[in-house]
Amino acid sequence: MSKARIAVTGPTVKRATSSLQNGCRLAWVMTKGDSMSDEVDLLKRIYERFNARDMETVLAAMHEDVIWANGMESGHVHGRDEVRNYWTRQWAMIDPHVEPVAFSHGPEGTVLVEVHQVLRDLNGNLLADRMVGHVFRIETGLVKRFDIRDA
Repeated sequence: MSKARIAVTGPTVKRATSSLQNGCRLAWVMTKGDSMSDEVDLLKRIYERFNARDMETVLAAMHEDVIWANGMESGHVHGRDEVRNYWTRQWAMIDPHVEPVAFSHGPEGTVLVEVHQVLRDLNGNLLADRMVGHVFRIETGLVKRFDIRDA
């Protein structure tokens, strides 16, 4: 069984292990006052609930004044209500599925997520199948900002 380890220096050490779909296990050692494993757990739940179209649960994991990238029309939407409106428009046109495959620290306390994104039309026809990068800023256990970058 192969393992990967990411070590970061800092005042406290926390170890987390998660299973990958192919049966391998990913282990990482985290050191930060704000535990990345908690952030990763939060983001995994967000992706799972997004894919299940459980909008209210995902919105509850966001800061009231969240800044959210609008990947369909460009720019950003602001606040939970605008995110709700954006997703309602998006899901009326396409069926997106996003599966996180890797998490890492980014600059200024962000969490970078490499994501396998599959977009289908509402008839199930494939529109896109690609890797993208998501950038999250999490404050007090809630998503404060979300951006999209090429992976």
